[in-house]
Amino acid sequence: MTTIDIVPADERSAALLIEHVIWPDPLSLYGKRAKRLRELAVDHPEAAYLEFAAKVCTAQQEIFATLPHANAAPGMTRADALSTHELLAQPCWQEALTRLVQAMPAAAPAGMNEPARLVHQAQSLLQGRFGSVGQRDSVFLWAALSLQWSHVAAHMTSGHEPRGPAQARFDCPTCGSAPSASIIPGGKRGGLRYLHCPLCETRWHLVRAVCSCCGGDDEVEYWSVDEARAVVKLETCGDCHGYLKVCFADFDARADPVADDLASLPLDYEAERMGFLRTGINPFAFPADGP
Repeated sequence: MTTIDIVPADERSAALLIEHVIWPDPLSLYGKRAKRLRELAVDHPEAAYLEFAAKVCTAQQEIFATLPHANAAPGMTRADALSTHELLAQPCWQEALTRLVQAMPAAAPAGMNEPARLVHQAQSLLQGRFGSVGQRDSVFLWAALSLQWSHVAAHMTSGHEPRGPAQARFDCPTCGSAPSASIIPGGKRGGLRYLHCPLCETRWHLVRAVCSCCGGDDEVEYWSVDEARAVVKLETCGDCHGYLKVCFADFDARADPVADDLASLPLDYEAERMGFLRTGINPFAFPADGP
């Protein structure tokens, strides 16, 4: 492992107009993620599971375009402005789940046609009680929930996103979920750090000098296994002993915070060996307990 000092690019970009929230584009993001997963699966020791995840994302992309979605209320700026109960009462996510099961019948777990059980399991996932839901059930349920939540997020009212560091937050400003990872984009946002929500797929800005879990700035370090320009690194915090991965899309524009996180599990093992606890959620590798 090597430790790398990273200059907070946010400080070098004072004149840059920072977008504090980037709403998702569900019409393309699931397909792009599926493509990235297949690229990462080549010669990977967990190729079979990465291919499975790619199939789920492909099904999500195909389903999204024809799904009867719930609409965001005019002026709504948070997906949880509607209660979880109200969102779960809408048919969108269960219709999405039915289609996911139909698209992948051999891989889908049993019991995916029991509405009361599904609502209970979905509530458990949204409340962070991952250990009470089976891993395969969790993957399919979360994939369906994401289709509904990302649609709502994509229709949030622009111009009402949080402004400035005083409103910086470590959970998703749209739905309240923990992030999957953070990403350093290239292009006009180059050098900035955005946390990525694995539920509604929103991205939100957080300066790179602080921990993405507790906000501490004294003991934040970045680690990579092999090289300084690795696409995925660990961000660890000596204050809260939490960690989250960082994906450097300015090194590789194909990087996806869900796909690249999933394909770099050896980094998780190394972080845990050093005594750090994961603070994020990957929708294809849920923890036994909440982050």
